[in-house]
This record gives sequence, C-alpha cells and structure tokens, in this order.
Amino acid sequence: MVMCDMISRHGNGLKPPSYHDLRIKLLNLEVKLTHEALEEYRKEWRNICCIIMTDGWTDPKRRKFLNFLVNSLKGIVFFNSVDASNICKTIDKIFEMIDVVVEEVGEDNVVQVVIDNAENYKVVGEMLMRKRNKLYWTPCIAHCLDLMLEDLEKKISIHEETIPKGCLYENKKAFIRMFTSKEWKSSKCAKLRDGKTIEDVGLDKKNWKNVVLCLRSATPLIKVLRLVDSDQKPTMKINL
Repeated sequence: MVMCDMISRHGNGLKPPSYHDLRIKLLNLEVKLTHEALEEYRKEWRNICCIIMTDGWTDPKRRKFLNFLVNSLKGIVFFNSVDASNICKTIDKIFEMIDVVVEEVGEDNVVQVVIDNAENYKVVGEMLMRKRNKLYWTPCIAHCLDLMLEDLEKKISIHEETIPKGCLYENKKAFIRMFTSKEWKSSKCAKLRDGKTIEDVGLDKKNWKNVVLCLRSATPLIKVLRLVDSDQKPTMKINL
C-alpha cells in the first residue's frame, strides 16, 4: 500500500528499478535496514529482557515450519523460520533448535520461552530450564485451549452428539418458523430424506436444549481463545 501511494505521488514517467538494482543494490539496502531495526529491538531485550515464542505451520507440501518471534515491551519481532519437517518429533533435535535461538537472542536476555503443549515439547521445556536456569518455559495458551475444546467434543457425549448437527442457536426462531411454514411443507425438499432429517433436528426441543448446554461450556473458552490468538492488539505485557 505504501509503495502504491509513493508511485501515485510521482505521477507519469516513473522509471522502475532495474532487475540488477532490485536483486542486489536495493535488496542489500533492505537487509541493512532490517538489521539496523533489529538492533534497536536487541537493545530493548538487553535492557528489560524478552520472551521467545514459537509458531508452527504447515505449507501446501505438508512441510512443517517453526517461526520464532521475540516479544518485549517494544513489540513483537520476527526472528527466523526453520524447516522442522524432519525434526519436529525428535526431542533432542527440537531442543537443539530452540536452544540455538536462545543463544542467538542472548541467554541473559530471555526470561520465558513459549512453545507447543505436545508431550515432546513439554520434555524440551524441562530440558531448556535445566540448561538455561534463568528462563522458564510456558505452553502456548491458544494450543491449550484448542486441546480443551477438542476434549469437549471427544470425551463428553452431549458435545459429541450435538456439535455435528450444528450449533446455530442464534437462528433458532428462524429455523422453527421455516420448518413449520406452508412454504416448507409444500416444498420438494420437505419430502426428501435429507430434508426430513434436517427438519427433525430443527424442531427437536431436546437438541436445542443440548445446544444451549454446549454453548455455555464452550463459549468462555472460545472467547479467551479469540482474545489470546488475536492479531489486533497485544494480549499481554511484560511487567518487570
């Protein structure tokens, strides 16, 4: 957006940079500016310490990547990204990968490492604290909440039965009006097997009661998940 604004201000006749300038001169300049900006963050890390956070994702080729971010009062900065496809399940390799990041950021600067909540990552967290006794590890809140929501569906029968039917509670009245209307009764869909199945769900009082129970237990978790996993504003501050 900034680039487009600058181009529009120049008007007609703008000469674009050459291929050589883009891949060498301008690229090197951007790398230099990035390192300079990162150094400003490093000064903050040295002054008030920081938190290392991991963020895993999978690309279309099913390769597993881990992004490392560093959080301080100055803000969150992307540190690096590692292809962890061949090491994401190996405790020693995961430990080595995260430990290298701690070393690069500076052991004395790191007070906390936030990682996944899987069993192998828990072991890695304990290994980190044994080696780096000035920091502690914390499981990712968003991942913990995801697991809790999964457990609701997998381990509590009312959730297991209700969720596949849909939890469209806000549209309850509209559903009931539709399925009791003359238009629905006279429609072709109402005579089909799938249409009758949907109608039974929409008019089932027990199902709507179960929906309410499911929402009461899951909604608080979902609200917190949206809060901690939001990109709109920081979810926590460091107070030292």
